Amino acid sequence: VKVVLSSIPQVLELFFLGFLLLLFFALVAIILFPITTEEGRMYFPSLLTGMWSLLVLLTTANFPDVMLPAYRLSRAAFLYFFLFMIVGMFFLVNVLTAIVMSAYQRQVGVNRLNLKETRQKKLNQAYELLTTDPDTHEEVPLTLERMDAVLEELSHFRNFETEAPNLYSQISAQVDSSGDGI
Repeated sequence: VKVVLSSIPQVLELFFLGFLLLLFFALVAIILFPITTEEGRMYFPSLLTGMWSLLVLLTTANFPDVMLPAYRLSRAAFLYFFLFMIVGMFFLVNVLTAIVMSAYQRQVGVNRLNLKETRQKKLNQAYELLTTDPDTHEEVPLTLERMDAVLEELSHFRNFETEAPNLYSQISAQVDSSGDGI
């Protein structure tokens, strides 16, 4: 949901660009296919109807239907529809996909950064709990005995022996790098 909301401004710009594309090609269609032709009567009698016909054409729901009356009269009409489809499908749709993907990647980066910051904050809080005397609220050194108590408590929730062999000795070695028990 955040991804969609954060990409709304870029998507609106793209929709405006799509509107301009439809407007331009509808105006060209009104000139190329006047109301006296079958194509003009059926698909381009007015600007709004022409824009609607082109929008439906862009979805490829009626691709050959919109083009066939004009194509029967002149094979060159194919160029108009081909150009419209190329610009519409391969430019607008790809740009829309790129905008959404870019917003998604930005959101993933933000989430990853938030996760990292939260993890660091929680680790700092845990360290403060381990190095603060509960009675006097003074800072005390982190000893192996305190770590043993923490690991013993954690073993009730997580089986360290089966998940990570030698985890206790690895943690002890990291905590007590000097070997003096503090």
